Amino acid sequence: MQQTEQLHSFKFRFISNGAARSIMAKKGEIDDERLILDGHEIRLANIADTERRDDLMVLTLYNFGGFEKKLLKKLSEEGSLVLKMGAAETRRLERQIDRVSSVHDAKRVRVELEKNGEADKFRVEKCPVCDATINLSNLDRTNYIHCRYCDTLLDYSRQPVDDPDEYYACDECGMYSQNKSYTIFNFYFLLLFYGFSHKKRYLCPNCAHKAFVKAMLLNVLFILGIPSAIWIKIKAMQGRDAKYENLCKANRLASDGKYQEADQHYQSILVKYADHPGILLNQALAHFNGEDVPGGVAKLERIFQVCANYNPALRLARAVHKLAQESEESR
Repeated sequence: MQQTEQLHSFKFRFISNGAARSIMAKKGEIDDERLILDGHEIRLANIADTERRDDLMVLTLYNFGGFEKKLLKKLSEEGSLVLKMGAAETRRLERQIDRVSSVHDAKRVRVELEKNGEADKFRVEKCPVCDATINLSNLDRTNYIHCRYCDTLLDYSRQPVDDPDEYYACDECGMYSQNKSYTIFNFYFLLLFYGFSHKKRYLCPNCAHKAFVKAMLLNVLFILGIPSAIWIKIKAMQGRDAKYENLCKANRLASDGKYQEADQHYQSILVKYADHPGILLNQALAHFNGEDVPGGVAKLERIFQVCANYNPALRLARAVHKLAQESEESR
């Protein structure tokens, strides 16, 4: 096989249910065509998506046909592969995978459009952050575009709106915010012995507060658990970016469905950052949480007018459509 780039080696561990599957690190290798994990080969063209959080990487594949049983056993419940390695290595690996797999994705789209006589609808742009190829085919031209590979919002000049390592839709509540990683400890006592479990989560300030309250309640009988719970709250309050004033307050109101109060704060942010897709996403969620479906749909429509490929909004739109279908079928 002709290689466009020499194999690069790295060390990693497979992760399952938040824990490493082995004590010793495994050997991985990558070039411009394949990813080799502990001897198991995966074509980069078969990687549908990557997601990186600090030292963790999640690989979502198009199909698992031809994989050895040993590799299939390492899949998560969601059918993805979760790898743990150094944070710098995770970033480098993700960018190489995305750069190559996104080109294959774009080629598939181009072939399909040409087959249907719609070659003029093919349009792509290069992400200046991760160098991935962003497919914009069949979409209107908008002031913002979203790179789903590195989760970066780009403005009309194709510069990042925010730091994509911090600002994205929260993994738990779905709201656009400044996120941080937290290690949640839970201590337990069983008759003659005690122990603890821990899990790393990536949360916005409001979800971090909920995690703090829950950790305090679960660990109230264990003195050792109190400091770790308090640290969650301290970390959530430290280093808050003042760029988006009252964003945390607005998101808290939005989570409670108080969309009228939340909208007042969101509008003050949108005065400074016009049509920010992330803020509009939060507004849509606020209206849906407050059972104002027409208002939520209107905000979603506005998002696609200013950022036609904003992935978090597309996921929300699909979820709303599914709920509407289920409601119609139940009648």
